[in-house]
Amino acid sequence: MNKKLSILAIILLLCNALQAQDAAALLEKAITLFEKGGVEMNVNIRYADDSAFPPLTATLKMNRERFFLTDGSEYSVWYDGKTQWTCRQVDGDTENAEVYIAEPTDAELQSISPYLLMKNYASQYAATLVKGSKLPKGAVSDIRLKAFDAKADITEAHLFLDKDARLVSLLATMPGADTLTFEVKSFKNGLKHSDAVFTCDTKTLKKRGAEIIDMR
Repeated sequence: MNKKLSILAIILLLCNALQAQDAAALLEKAITLFEKGGVEMNVNIRYADDSAFPPLTATLKMNRERFFLTDGSEYSVWYDGKTQWTCRQVDGDTENAEVYIAEPTDAELQSISPYLLMKNYASQYAATLVKGSKLPKGAVSDIRLKAFDAKADITEAHLFLDKDARLVSLLATMPGADTLTFEVKSFKNGLKHSDAVFTCDTKTLKKRGAEIIDMR
């Protein structure tokens, strides 16, 4: 009996190792797609508890770590690799706008940029390929990232990829069981974005009446 249990344990360990290898290979392919020039995606972002952050339909432009997210009217976020600017407007009116300047944490960045979550996974998460899970439309793979640190800001994430390893959606779990869903409606890479795309022109916004709040 003990010998049978030992054999089963070895088989399970081998299966887990193979699933981890498969997950790592798929993640590397997905990361490569984000590194082929600039990226532009149309996305839907929503939290299970949307009382603090309502659902958002937006355009996300990226160049590796840097990104610019906007819904085209009320909400915009710029990140140049160090500094993040978050602008909230009322009915597109810059006179009633507030711009918050900060140096964000990894978790804050990863909740906007799936590239940063994938790029840093090896040092923060154990990756496995989940078999038999319910997949969103267009996805053929489910990769689960389980945080090494139980107190991490994102404790678990599921990356759903299509047949070309392109991201279809992301489901992230936060402490307290709140979840973030990030759906990719369209994806383009190989684009050219100027450096100005990823920085906020606070001088112009201030002249138009926006309040600038530096939280660094």
